[in-house]
Amino acid sequence: MSLALGIRCKICGETYPLSDVYSCPRCSTDECSSRNNTLEVTYDYGKISRKIRPSGIEQRTNSMWRFVELLPVCDTHNIVTLGEGATWLKRCRKLEKHFRVKHIFVKDESTNPTGCHKDREASVLISKAREWRRRTVSAFTCGNLGSSVACYSAKAGLDCVIFIPYLNIHPLPRIAQMIAFGARLYQVVGTEKEIDTLARVLHDKHRWVFTMLGGGSKWEGKPQSPYIHEGKKTIAFEVAMQMGWKYPDHMFSPGSGGNFYDCWRGFKQLKDLGWVKGRLPRMHSVESTEANPTYRAFMQKKDSVILERPGETVTYPISSTVSPLKSLMALRESGGSPLCVTDKEVLQAQKLLAAKEGIFVEPASATSIAGLAKLAGDYVDKDETVVCTLTATGLKFPEPILAHFKLPRLRASIRSIENLHLI
Repeated sequence: MSLALGIRCKICGETYPLSDVYSCPRCSTDECSSRNNTLEVTYDYGKISRKIRPSGIEQRTNSMWRFVELLPVCDTHNIVTLGEGATWLKRCRKLEKHFRVKHIFVKDESTNPTGCHKDREASVLISKAREWRRRTVSAFTCGNLGSSVACYSAKAGLDCVIFIPYLNIHPLPRIAQMIAFGARLYQVVGTEKEIDTLARVLHDKHRWVFTMLGGGSKWEGKPQSPYIHEGKKTIAFEVAMQMGWKYPDHMFSPGSGGNFYDCWRGFKQLKDLGWVKGRLPRMHSVESTEANPTYRAFMQKKDSVILERPGETVTYPISSTVSPLKSLMALRESGGSPLCVTDKEVLQAQKLLAAKEGIFVEPASATSIAGLAKLAGDYVDKDETVVCTLTATGLKFPEPILAHFKLPRLRASIRSIENLHLI
């Protein structure tokens, strides 16, 4: 059973019960603020460390729920699971040779049920919705989170409503998943204030559960449910377990939002429990040159993050930062580096990973490989161990790789094959 104690604000220390809360009233200054999303679930670490040993964890069910004491679902009968987590930690020997680094691993989240790490988030949030006896779950998204929420809502037998923002990019594979899982999809039109008010009314009056309270063009700083972050920290738990309860020297993560900080928090929790010894990994965030608020704040030595609307980029799933202040803390605490990569560098990394290791990920996922390319042989020593997180399969967003491809015709003759030097 869970040994969660409650919710605590990372900034002011105020505590709250394990309820459907999204932001700290004392610290959240407005509806779109970098001071939103400061809430974290707290646990009885003393009791967990006395009760559980790492060797026992390894013998449990092969999913992220093997860490059930460190997840916030109080009654295990409410857990909604499709076997998410327990994803592969793959050693990449060809990348090791390419980058001249002895130990490179990728945490391949594309093997989750819907092909993305967001399944970890959805499993926890939908489980909490069931625990609260709610009937409807909703999200403002056209991305992977929508696919995951729709999937797990279907598994739980809950209604799911997805509000699609008005954007230029709507990857059809993700939309297809949402439709297949039975979600109701609507393209939301209205002012920022109207959209935020809609979310508040549906949550407060009609008791809908949201991933984030609000949407629109400035959704980066909107209050987000703290429970979805609990699922993503299990990536760090699994990495340490798969490495024999050791930390890697470096971890590269796409973007600088929740996934980045959640992994850092997961590593710290393992240290607090005494399950892993040694130095915590250096965490490296990899943002697009078109959307890099955390990078700019770090380089300018600021304690706040200015959220701006991102430019167009193939890495748009990570172009908006949900937990900027916490990400800034993780960078400074870990001694890591914020990195920026261009679309060209990202697409090169995507092709390199596929050609060398046979792993096809979407462009946003490939930013971790592009980030490693910038530090390998310099900040990353050749004898160190590196883990790159790959967040989603390339089948989620194949358009960039197909954009300039034309299928050539070939006459059915041996001479045609010979002329192409295929034999």
